[in-house]
Amino acid sequence: MDTARPSDEGIVSPEGLTPVISVGGGSGERELFWDASCELREVPSDSLLFLKCGHRASPQITISVWGNERRLKLFEGSIEEIGGEKVVESDCPVCAFNRLKQHSIRCCLCGYGIVPGDGVVLYHRSSRSINQAAATFAGDSAIGCMLWDCCPSGAFFAGHWSETGFKPAFSGRTMAGEAIASRSAVIANP
Repeated sequence: MDTARPSDEGIVSPEGLTPVISVGGGSGERELFWDASCELREVPSDSLLFLKCGHRASPQITISVWGNERRLKLFEGSIEEIGGEKVVESDCPVCAFNRLKQHSIRCCLCGYGIVPGDGVVLYHRSSRSINQAAATFAGDSAIGCMLWDCCPSGAFFAGHWSETGFKPAFSGRTMAGEAIASRSAVIANP
């Protein structure tokens, strides 16, 4: 703790102490995803016609966005039958994946893919181990993932990544910052 200067979030404990937080500089055992790529694999299945884009594709896919891997399956209720052919009103998985890649970013510490909807943490731009060239910033803070090696306690949780950018959960602060500033427990997103 440092009493010489106010923290970047304006946080001061009842004793007049301000937190000085930095990440990185540890043993270097963090799993890194800088060499990971973005991939889509279709799960073999009957092909559907996706009306929004006009493509035919499988209703099941596995995607990987810089190590962030997910298996996605189309909701059965969204499949209709028109003239004996199974169709869906939306974009095909390939078009949706290409759009997802455009709105995804990388963790400032490990390079893991952060896609819209993922929870994120904030680290001050001066924190050690931040890859400044690859980092995405929200104001003066670099955005990181919530993997254990990057955010083991979850206390730096700050909000969510979206297609339009960072969406704060705590008046622009991290969960830890909100708890210190409010002097009360933080138990849920507002």
